[in-house]
Amino acid sequence: MKFAFPILTAAGEEFKDVKALTALINGEKSGHYLLGNHNKWHGGIHISDQSAPWCKDKYPVRAIADGKVVAFRMMKDYLTSEFQGESLRYSNCFCLVQHEYCEINAETKAKNEFTFYSLYMHLLPWDHYQTADKLVLKKGWNARNSVPHANQQRADAALPRFALPKDTELEMDSSTPSQKGSVGGKEYDFVRVTIKSKLSNAQMKEAEKAGVLVSEGSSVWIANSPDAVEAIKPNLPSWLDDQIEAELLKNMAGRADPVPDDKSGRLMAGSGSVSLPAGTKVQYDAHQLEFHWIGDKARKMARCNYVTPSVEGEPGRCGVAWVCVEDEFIKVNVRVPSHLGELYVLPSPVAIAAGDTMGYLGLVETPGSLIGGKQSKHQVHLEVFTQDPRLDDVLANKAGTKGGTTYAKIPADLILHEMKNKEWVATDGKSQEELVESPKIEKDAAKQEWVCISSGKYVKKEQVELLSQHDWLKIGFKKVDGSGSDGYLDPEAPPTFFTDLVNSFDTDKSGELSSEEIKAALQNSGNREQLNKLIVKHPSEWYEKSSASSYLWLDKLMAKIGLPDFDLLVDHEKQRIDKLEWMQSAAKLKLGKDIWHFHPTEMMRLMEDPISDDEMDERWLTVPKGQLTFDAEGNDIDGSPWFSRVVHWPGGVSGVTIGRGYDLGQQPNPDSDLNEVGIANELKVWLVNGKGKSGSQAREYYASASYDINRIEISRRQQYDLFNLAYSYLEEDVKRICQKSATIRAYHSNPNATPQAAWDGIPAKIKEILVDLRYRGDYTPAARKVIQTSAFNGDITEFGRLLSDRSIWPNVPPDRFSRRVSYYEK
Repeated sequence: MKFAFPILTAAGEEFKDVKALTALINGEKSGHYLLGNHNKWHGGIHISDQSAPWCKDKYPVRAIADGKVVAFRMMKDYLTSEFQGESLRYSNCFCLVQHEYCEINAETKAKNEFTFYSLYMHLLPWDHYQTADKLVLKKGWNARNSVPHANQQRADAALPRFALPKDTELEMDSSTPSQKGSVGGKEYDFVRVTIKSKLSNAQMKEAEKAGVLVSEGSSVWIANSPDAVEAIKPNLPSWLDDQIEAELLKNMAGRADPVPDDKSGRLMAGSGSVSLPAGTKVQYDAHQLEFHWIGDKARKMARCNYVTPSVEGEPGRCGVAWVCVEDEFIKVNVRVPSHLGELYVLPSPVAIAAGDTMGYLGLVETPGSLIGGKQSKHQVHLEVFTQDPRLDDVLANKAGTKGGTTYAKIPADLILHEMKNKEWVATDGKSQEELVESPKIEKDAAKQEWVCISSGKYVKKEQVELLSQHDWLKIGFKKVDGSGSDGYLDPEAPPTFFTDLVNSFDTDKSGELSSEEIKAALQNSGNREQLNKLIVKHPSEWYEKSSASSYLWLDKLMAKIGLPDFDLLVDHEKQRIDKLEWMQSAAKLKLGKDIWHFHPTEMMRLMEDPISDDEMDERWLTVPKGQLTFDAEGNDIDGSPWFSRVVHWPGGVSGVTIGRGYDLGQQPNPDSDLNEVGIANELKVWLVNGKGKSGSQAREYYASASYDINRIEISRRQQYDLFNLAYSYLEEDVKRICQKSATIRAYHSNPNATPQAAWDGIPAKIKEILVDLRYRGDYTPAARKVIQTSAFNGDITEFGRLLSDRSIWPNVPPDRFSRRVSYYEK
């Protein structure tokens, strides 16, 4: 099963790891796991515009794992509630995804498996999704009533214009073609846009004086420059669409109804009942798909209404048949969601991949106080839960599965050792009981293995227990059963459930706990690691309506406080509870009231496809960017002259190198880089002393290396990490060269192009070739005279022709030349 982070970074990139994502989410002021802001149970986490404002409309919330959409509720607009004369909007939109976890013991074939769900609550309602390209201003940028043309340059200064502020949102008018215009002698593509942001009264008055109408909804012209304007394309959740209109890309068979096979139990595809030529139009319901077996393969089939193309003026045939609707066979022309505004359990679950769009943050407005006002934020409630009884076997790792992240369970009072003069020497220090994630293990000359538990401190390997990420209970996960709890932390009479939560991880507590002590413990950031490892059974907050006994605490609280305004607030909250409920109403899902809840990001850490703790796993021979360069910079064959995981000198003007092209002659920060990837101290010191040496100096320094230095091999993981650091540095250097004004003036078709526009205009594949040229020292001024113009122009064909012309690259080794050409032509 593949996992993905539920959101991207502000730059639209993946988070470095789960820890980085968790740190961001921990910054939320409310919506934390286990206890909400109002002394109420909370079974998930919130992601809001406080911590991730880019998920409001730019980068969507994503599916955390491969699975199937089994239910959703997508309203066309926000619901509203009234309190103290204020109309408050909120979203009850959600999507529920079912996942099947399965981890297999490679030796015994035993399995750890169970079913779990991820819930995405308070999604953006349908009518608020972007349907056309949206433009966002990166800086203040002029809006005009008309396009300033080149032959009107003198009059340009007199044309009405007003600088819209940074972050103004605009929508492209697709019905009006763009026009060429000129400002200050520079040509731009001008586009007509509609202003979508609200501007202040002062801004509108200032614009009116300048002769431009800039209120929300008004239409203006702007210069569409990538320096000032960022285009954001619509990103709609595809799982909503059920009414599909498509056409066949190939000749296909329309089939009769499927027939069950008595022996296998499979649903076998019906016999071909009609021949459907390419171009046949089909209509079907994407929420009614079935898998029918054709030979030894299950195919995604839909019962389609079809119309074949007309032939020689004769109308096409029409009818109904089962057709395979997999992507390779059809082109979808129209997608329509027909189940908006209702709670919908899909008759045939729709497959969804990790990272697919779930939606954007929905608006939630709440009362500001008992006398009125409101508080607003955009948020999604993310929740992970299960009711599968197989959970216990998974927690105990009954199948004995291995792999993934390694943990060392360190007991207290072990003697700590340090390495001095290549030997581990006992210190006066003693270990504390702790769990060390991904510990570094080293061997001494006698083959004794040592586990590093902190900087420079080691214990003997046989004294600790090594665990994998699959040993959930042993690495600190605990179950707490709160079945039947109403979820309210009464300030005067703390319920047993909340006391059990605290006692499950804080064994120092003695005697009875007050509600304040419980609240402090559950909200203490210092306890967050233990809190996030609690798997808690509790009634779902989405299961019952407000009339249920689980909400009697609200009535008791209302009677206790005895204020009319508070009574109104409780009534308001009960109305919302009724509108947010879905679980009991979705009876077909057969979900119970009491379910086991997980902290979502902690769940991902446990269940993601393991990033192997094996530093020599072959996965470390595949890099996220620059595979061409990685493969060309050495091999992994021990004894080969090009074996890369030992120190070497590639020759020429290169420096001493370790791994795939980590050249000490070029790297600006080798000390911190080598520390970061965990290079052994003896080798690290020797490498750092080679910093800045190149050519003959590097050759001499390499020749001076001792036998011990020459025989030290770094791991595949360390080589992978070093390559990524080196590649990023050289990629930035290529970007710097391409963005130099001299380079742009000499080779760009528009010598006035901005640095960012010049770089953005180069296709990704050409950029990767340029970085490889820079890696080997081939991206010279002479080479730029030949290839830079085609790179700037994005001319794939011309760049490829120049790259494959051997006469242009006489000094490039044949192997490197062939690799570049082969990579480019793929």
